[in-house]
Formats: sequence, C-alpha cells, structure tokens
Amino acid sequence: MYRLKGRNALVLGAVGELTQQAEAALAAAGATVSRSTLEGYQAVGSTPAEFPNIVVLVTVASDSPASNGDWEAVDRQQRTLVALPTAILSNVVPAMRRAGWGRIIFVADGDPSSMAAITARTAQAALLQAEARQLAAAGITVNQIIARSGGVTSESELAEAIGAAALYFASEESSFVTGQSLQIGG
Repeated sequence: MYRLKGRNALVLGAVGELTQQAEAALAAAGATVSRSTLEGYQAVGSTPAEFPNIVVLVTVASDSPASNGDWEAVDRQQRTLVALPTAILSNVVPAMRRAGWGRIIFVADGDPSSMAAITARTAQAALLQAEARQLAAAGITVNQIIARSGGVTSESELAEAIGAAALYFASEESSFVTGQSLQIGG
C-alpha cells in the first residue's frame, strides 16, 4: 500500500510503544529507519553524522504532568514541543530541500488538560502551520498527530493507530496533505 523504499527516516522520542509502532510502520513500508531519543538529540544539538539524508522525521513528545500555575512545567513543555522541534527542523530541512521531498510529523502524547500542555500545544500548532506554509513549495509536508491516552482505546491500540497515521503522513499518497492535526484516541 504505502511505499517508502529508499527513504531515510528518523524517529525521535522516548523509548515506548508509540515510537516503536511508528518505527515499525515506516520500516515495514521499506524506509531505512534510525532512532534516537529527544534527550540524546538535545545533547548533540544537531543532526548526528549518521543521519545526514533524513527525508522523513517523526518526533514523539509526551506532555509532562503539571498543575496549573506551574511555570517550570510551561517552560519544559515549550522546550519539548516547540524549541527542540524548531532546532531539529533547522538540521533536517536542508536535506529534504535537496531531495525535493520530505515529511515532518509531530506526535504529541499525554494529558492536554494542564495550562502547560495547552500553552505548548497551541505554540506547536502555530509552528506546524508556519512551517507547512513555508515548506510546501519545496515538496515538504508538516503534520501533527495528537494521541489522547485513556478513554475507550487501549494503549496498544492507540500506539498501532499512531503508527498507521505516521505511515500515511510519511507516504507519497499524502503529498497534498500539510498543516493538519489528526487526533487519535479517547
């Protein structure tokens, strides 16, 4: 169905079922998938040498639990969902531009009910829209998957659905879809 043979993908995120499902879905479609943690990427500060030709980028970030009025949590969420993805984009977009093709997929997971999460997700949505408009002419799409844990969906079903959505957004078949947010889960 979706083919990614010959495409290099980088999945950034904490070790967990969501990142594993995204990685597995991309690999099953033929992509060469590399994996790193957001923390590891943050420590390096640039695209590691072993990832020079990334054309599919998936970042998976979770909202940290926070109470309203917790300004440190707001800062932490802004770094995780906005500042770090911005830095990552500055390192992978040049390779996507050279290839004339690219897919950027943000995955946000966790409880979006705290002030910190709402603020950071709103800022990430603005980043998504700005990047989608700027990069569309270069053949690069930018989309977001919002995973809502809990509800009627089990964690494994949610992870599988996230992997499938990431594969769709990474595929040639979604070349006309950019600047979109897809919510999955209960």
